[in-house]
Amino acid sequence: MTHRDEILRVVRDLVRDRLEPEFCMFEVIERLQWSNSTCTANAVRRVISTRMCGTTHGPSPSPARDLERLGRGRYRLLEVGRQHLRDC
Repeated sequence: MTHRDEILRVVRDLVRDRLEPEFCMFEVIERLQWSNSTCTANAVRRVISTRMCGTTHGPSPSPARDLERLGRGRYRLLEVGRQHLRDC
């Protein structure tokens, strides 16, 4: 399982019962640490901000469109990801 897979699993679990599919990065980090994941806090920050966020800018924007950045440390799971959650 990749770091992205682990993070998506945690994010889907976090937003499952919320009105809006929004979460804070620290929630993901806490859940992964609680579950004894090998994914470090720095790895979570890097993967979310550079590989999973569809609103990433820079010389090599991410091809993944899992998340939308709402503000500092705050993200939204995009509907494509939520549709996959319904299909599981």
